[in-house]
Amino acid sequence: MHIFFVGEEIPFNGESGSCIHGWAMIQYFLSAGHKVTAIVNPPGWESEYRDEHIKNLSSIGVRVVSLYNVAPVRPKRLRLLRILNPKIKDYYHTVVYKQEISNVIEKCIDKLRPHIIVAFGLPAICVTQGIKTVPRIAPICEDPFILILGMLRYGTSFMGGVGFLRKYCKYFVNLVNSHRVLKQIIKVYTECQVYGQVAINYVETFRKLGASGCKYYKSPYIDTIGKDWKELKERAQAKNKKTKIIMIGKVSTPTYLHYKILTDNILLRIDEKLGKDTYEIHLIGRVTIPPEYKKGLNHPSIILRGYVNDIKEDFLSADILLVPTPINLGIRSRIIVGLSYGCCIVTTIFEKDGRPELNHMENCLIANSVQEIPELIIMALNDKQLRKKIEYNARMTYEKNFMPQVAIQEMEDDMKSIIRNFQYSHDYFIS
Repeated sequence: MHIFFVGEEIPFNGESGSCIHGWAMIQYFLSAGHKVTAIVNPPGWESEYRDEHIKNLSSIGVRVVSLYNVAPVRPKRLRLLRILNPKIKDYYHTVVYKQEISNVIEKCIDKLRPHIIVAFGLPAICVTQGIKTVPRIAPICEDPFILILGMLRYGTSFMGGVGFLRKYCKYFVNLVNSHRVLKQIIKVYTECQVYGQVAINYVETFRKLGASGCKYYKSPYIDTIGKDWKELKERAQAKNKKTKIIMIGKVSTPTYLHYKILTDNILLRIDEKLGKDTYEIHLIGRVTIPPEYKKGLNHPSIILRGYVNDIKEDFLSADILLVPTPINLGIRSRIIVGLSYGCCIVTTIFEKDGRPELNHMENCLIANSVQEIPELIIMALNDKQLRKKIEYNARMTYEKNFMPQVAIQEMEDDMKSIIRNFQYSHDYFIS
């Protein structure tokens, strides 16, 4: 089949969870003999690495249609309008260009005649909403309410002094309006022939909101180490001069909340138990450290790495992958990557809520609260047998659930079923 992959970020194996997820899907579709056209990169999105990432996609046989110049970048609506009558485009700016993007997609459909559109994310669902000649499947959909709630709960702790009330009110109004927008989201989401989520708690939430047919699709990740993973990991860990803990993430609400938990709840406790000179915490990802975090992260054990082109060695050498998610924020793709590398993952119940495949003391260590995280880190570092058991089970969990040929199978079957049952126009496939 010929698949139109419509999204915002240009898929590649790095940078963010959505990039990695999209890349794994496209790679799998190509390996299964399908044809892929990627329609991505709308106005205001990636510019610095755009040409490089488009070249990468093209090199594996993907036709790439860049949306970057489809229209001039436009400002947001007036604040009063956003408050009184909130819309999806107020939270996902790509939707502002819906008409222009839809016109481009319609022209591509007329020329290339795809069998199906994979609308990857809420903006893609919205800009393809009016297209009726080709069926659509939506494997993921964002929930703005969850992220804004996170910022309200944790971001306001930095809002002391002048302007606190104004800033707090701004967050609160934004939170209320994001919940109002959820009704609009469910409407456009359920217009797709099939729709799903990659977090089981999102599936349950969206079903309660009216998306009764919402399915659970597992997140794929391409295996980069293969059957020799255990030997590669042991060899990499043997090079560590100190215990190595890694935290992964680009600029995002979850990453900043992770940093806050690290400075407020973790560092002091593991300093007391392990000593400041015995371990390193590597912060990896394209992140600008906000001023309010700099003091807490000025610690002898913290190493600010920034973006790393080839992160393979860091996952292999890590003694612990730390993902201290403090509230419900969906799921982190870094956990699936960590499972693939056989990492000993320390995380929280909020990641477990999205990933039913995670099991405490079996394939990861799960804290019921952020206060429990330091004890789990210390327990793992003091018990090598436990750590090795978790590493092995983590890799087995990946092989059973998240290898692309496993994770995407149900979605691919659904796509084939949609195509069989969709009523294309009688001359659609006649060139």
